[in-house]
Amino acid sequence: MRLLTWFHVAGDQPPHVITKQLIDHSDFALACSPYTYNRKAFQDLNSETKTSKTGMIIAGSDFEPIKNYQKRSHDGFNTFPEKPIAPLEQILDENWLP
Repeated sequence: MRLLTWFHVAGDQPPHVITKQLIDHSDFALACSPYTYNRKAFQDLNSETKTSKTGMIIAGSDFEPIKNYQKRSHDGFNTFPEKPIAPLEQILDENWLP
């Protein structure tokens, strides 16, 4: 069996720290962004290992296909409520719980 690890985290804050041991354990390790790829665990690899067993695939979204989206009324499911659940300032407060 082979193991491909695609890190969908920045990798620099606990509990999501990317370590050399995680990369060593993987047959191939992918970063999800340039920021992730620049973490110490990737950059400290020798050039041969970095070339043969690591890479990067941007995990961001492409919003181009929906740039002209227009809201329409309908009777189906709505993902966003008409009124916010809580004021933005309250949501951004770390101590706020719904």
